[in-house]
Amino acid sequence: MWTEVADFLGNPDIFQAEMDRRVHGQEGQGAEAERKIADLNRRLADVDRRETELVALRLRDAVSEVALDRNAALLRVERTHLTEEMERQRETMSTLEQGQAAVASLKALREHMYHRLDSATPEDRRTVLEALETRVTVGVGGVLEVSIGIPQGVADCVQRTQGQ
Repeated sequence: MWTEVADFLGNPDIFQAEMDRRVHGQEGQGAEAERKIADLNRRLADVDRRETELVALRLRDAVSEVALDRNAALLRVERTHLTEEMERQRETMSTLEQGQAAVASLKALREHMYHRLDSATPEDRRTVLEALETRVTVGVGGVLEVSIGIPQGVADCVQRTQGQ
């Protein structure tokens, strides 16, 4: 398992290809979330405009109180839906920002450990394996599959390994 992790951290081509893949995936998701947020803002502005028009119609006695209440309720439901979707998109953006910070931290960990991979102490290896949330899955026929994650706490790992 350590050999695969050391190859990942030590081989600049493999490491950079994986970092590029993760960063580009995040950029696409971020752009999509930004587009959705802009669309939701436009739709919320439209709800505001329609509410204002509805009140103006009622003030001119152009609609009944019943029609006002019914349409106001529909607009409240639409506003609630749009507001909840806006929050989901903001959470997506926050998660993506955390992912970008994790990638930067992983790069810092790699830079710190790059020259020490072959001579890493068992404590260093354990810290790196835990920080990368390394998982080993045993498949059919005893085939081992090693997966390396990019968790949020990699920056902490960099601080711990620098202190050793």
